[in-house]
Amino acid sequence: LEAGIFSQGALIESVQSGFLVTELMGLHTLDPVSGDFSLGVKGIEIKKGVLSRPVSGVTIAGNLLELLNKVVAVGNDFEFFGSTGACTLVVDDIAVAGQQIFRSALSSVVFILWRGSSCNVGALAG
Repeated sequence: LEAGIFSQGALIESVQSGFLVTELMGLHTLDPVSGDFSLGVKGIEIKKGVLSRPVSGVTIAGNLLELLNKVVAVGNDFEFFGSTGACTLVVDDIAVAGQQIFRSALSSVVFILWRGSSCNVGALAG
């Protein structure tokens, strides 16, 4: 992935329907051979470019290589947290289960992995 030119705020404003991920649970369960994952997430719903309400009890699932191919924007906010680096990523079209708001029109849902989350986004971008 190449460095982005947009701030996290600008990326959030560009999302019509999405989810700002603030916490990932179970990242250690990613299958290192197949790349498959199923992770619990917490965050904030995004509606028409505005942070709307907190959301928990949501699971995202997929394949790491497919996820990386679905990155549609990269933030300019790369930052190190100790030995781990991370930035904001906008990822389109991820399988979602959980709260009712995410059960329809999944192809229009965009996820932003927040640079301050417990996810090692820098390693994913590797």
